[in-house]
Amino acid sequence: MAELTLRQRLFVAEYLKDLNAKHAAVRTGYSGKSRANGNCLMANEAVRAEIERALAPRLPEMETSAEWVLVAIADIAFGDVRDVFDDEGPLKTSRAISLTFRRPATEAGFRRAHPDGKAR
Repeated sequence: MAELTLRQRLFVAEYLKDLNAKHAAVRTGYSGKSRANGNCLMANEAVRAEIERALAPRLPEMETSAEWVLVAIADIAFGDVRDVFDDEGPLKTSRAISLTFRRPATEAGFRRAHPDGKAR
């Protein structure tokens, strides 16, 4: 298989950040006017093989993450809003929120408003 050029190696490194070929191509210096650059790079056998090699150790982690996201979405979708917010509207303290909702609420960036108006 052909050796990757410096620019192709940079593309692979950028692609691994968000798995978006077009954005990776632009960040690597290819024209942003067309998706063709990212698609062409992804069609390159050597580039594709390097991406697959780099992703292989991450696949089990990604599958677990995808499973966790689906469970969290289901918990939120079918949950009771009263488990997260108190009777007056503000977010409950983290100790008062069940574990089911605590992690998704924290990761979504919700912060409890204090009487002084500042989010904490």
